[in-house]
Amino acid sequence: MILKRIRKIVLAVCFFVFCISVFLLRMILLSDGGDANRFRIKNKEDGMENPIDFKKLQEINPDIYAWIQVPGTRINYPVASVTGTEDEDYYLNHNYRKIYEFAGTIYSHRENARDLSDPVTVLYGHDMVNGSMFAGVKKFADREFFENHDTVYVFTPEQRLTYRIISCYESDNKDILKHYGLFQNKNLLEDYHRVIKQPENGFTRKGSSLRADDHILTLSTCSSISTKRRLLQTVLIESRLWEKDLCVNTK
Repeated sequence: MILKRIRKIVLAVCFFVFCISVFLLRMILLSDGGDANRFRIKNKEDGMENPIDFKKLQEINPDIYAWIQVPGTRINYPVASVTGTEDEDYYLNHNYRKIYEFAGTIYSHRENARDLSDPVTVLYGHDMVNGSMFAGVKKFADREFFENHDTVYVFTPEQRLTYRIISCYESDNKDILKHYGLFQNKNLLEDYHRVIKQPENGFTRKGSSLRADDHILTLSTCSSISTKRRLLQTVLIESRLWEKDLCVNTK
């Protein structure tokens, strides 16, 4: 009798664990950051009007300050940065509505300016198995895809920023901003530029150059190796103000 009772308990526990595992797997497979695409305004001519309804987005969450789009991938999401007392990695597992979700939100740390004016801005996002969030970054590990796709767009309430993709490679798991002292030292910034232009494990676009006053946008996501990160490095080449329709070339 005791053995039968123990067997039943063990089977019940195994069944419970199985159900929980299926639930978690389903949550991971379906998690994609929510329905943020409904804030994209349809039929907007490229470069003429802001295609993102930031007013409605920021009414839901004032932490949202930008939107990133990478042509050729599914990367087409709002960007957040904590403005309250939350941990700076809060959006690692919270969606743009500040609801807990495995996929989280594309985000930057509070050390980065929300107008993307820093020498280096780092955006973080999950490499989701369902292809959402920053899963598209790993597509640039294919040389042909890398050569045929060279643009990243960032929309803000004030302007559209166009970045040129310079390189894609794997790096260690360090906090880039803290490791390089927030790039306040000229020598450390030059070190980072050298790594971007001459990565040990990845691709660099031919003819790419960087100046001391350039603005770098780094897309960072997890790699197949837990101690590594995959980085997509881009440089600002154009900014266009929405209201004045003023185009400023930075390259």
